Amino acid sequence: GDSYKKRMAQGIRPGVSVEEFAKGADVVLNLGDEKTLTRDLAWTRHLVERLAKNAFFGPMTNPDPGITPELLGRWREDVYYGSGNQLFENPVNNFVVFTQMALGCLLAYAKTVSPEMTVAAAWAIHRVAKMGPPAHLLSSLPPEQRKYGKHWLVPRPDDERLIMEEAAAIAVAAAEAGVSQLFDKKLAGEELEQFRRIVMEELIIRTNLVKRMREKTREEAKYYLKTRYPRQYAPFYLRKGDLDPVYYVAPQVKRRPFEDFAGRVGISNNRWKDLLTSEGEIKPTALTLVLQRLLHDVRGETLASEIARRELKLIVDLAMISPSLGLALALRRTRVQRKHLAERPTLFHREEIFRVVIEVVPEARADIDALIRWVDVHKPQPVEGAAVPAPAPAEAPPTAEAGADGPSGRSHGIMGPVFLALNLAAGEPNPEASFTQQFGPAVAAVTAYSSPVSSLATVSAATFAGMTTFVNVVATPTMVTGTFVPAPVVAW
Repeated sequence: GDSYKKRMAQGIRPGVSVEEFAKGADVVLNLGDEKTLTRDLAWTRHLVERLAKNAFFGPMTNPDPGITPELLGRWREDVYYGSGNQLFENPVNNFVVFTQMALGCLLAYAKTVSPEMTVAAAWAIHRVAKMGPPAHLLSSLPPEQRKYGKHWLVPRPDDERLIMEEAAAIAVAAAEAGVSQLFDKKLAGEELEQFRRIVMEELIIRTNLVKRMREKTREEAKYYLKTRYPRQYAPFYLRKGDLDPVYYVAPQVKRRPFEDFAGRVGISNNRWKDLLTSEGEIKPTALTLVLQRLLHDVRGETLASEIARRELKLIVDLAMISPSLGLALALRRTRVQRKHLAERPTLFHREEIFRVVIEVVPEARADIDALIRWVDVHKPQPVEGAAVPAPAPAEAPPTAEAGADGPSGRSHGIMGPVFLALNLAAGEPNPEASFTQQFGPAVAAVTAYSSPVSSLATVSAATFAGMTTFVNVVATPTMVTGTFVPAPVVAW
């Protein structure tokens, strides 16, 4: 009954399945329930394997996309990933648009959101993405996300540079399109440039105001937490220079479960006596104290330090779920001698520890597997006659319901009722350009088009920008796939 989906399905042979249609497709988006992808992982893998080279795979359900970048990378390393969850790379979330769209409309007194404004937002998002991550984020990101490329195609929603770039572009586009109530005509030439300068001056003030507000909020948060939790206030910074710590308040660790985990991972009682209070309980700041002992391993830019950073980040993530397990793992890591790291580079290369973790936190399997894969890909290969590292723990085959019981409050896709266009580049696509150069604007456009603009306006926006768009599209209640065609027109 959805008129948009009916229009998108025109020309598609009746009865064709999604996996049949996906063969050779450049884009697949899941706009419905994440169970569409997680109900049968073998089916999803088959779908991914049929896509074109360097395709874009977007599990857009939020907050749980169902498929993680690590899982997708296990199936195919060339496929690009994007989701609505900013915990993962490439957060294709309309939150990147909403605030700036509102600000741009207010500055221009726009009476509607025109297609030109949507196009302007898309290109502004792309310009900010090409700048790479903000300086204060660099140290906290894995190497592959520290510059514009496959793993950094979209800025995060809280990137302050979006204020100057995106809101300004939207306001100017409104004036140029004639939808600003400040003027009785479409602005052009010097009049448009004068309006642009006024907008930029206003946005400089607003950007500085936002920065001050965030700094004040951060300081007030520190003061509140330090006052509210004086015994547990022990911020842990994964890297020197990070703007925010991994946590401010150390999670409480109870002695009995910790003692059990410590024994199971090979830590004797006398190794943690210094973590006890005079009452015999675990010190409130114990986790931070032990994690700080490991920071010397993550300093530097060597492969060993990057492995240690990823390993430590995973230990901290586990500690947020089970503080007792996290403390036991951190303490066990302090006992690892450097000479043993060549054979087993991380704690999780040890099968007995892997088993304990999976028993307590089954959801960690994918993250552990991703870490082991990353290490095995990047570590130097053993020379002939050298000892061969122990293999990673065997992974149980995925079940059809893996990931189905994710967080509640899921939406039915951040893209709205249909997805109509991806912008590859203005004008004709350049066959010599790398796929990243082409897909950057594409993902920015996906993000912008998820703003509150009608689907028909999106079609117009694609036409105005000379965008390469879907010509072959199939829409089911939950899936959209498409193939790019080198023509700056909308074809149905």
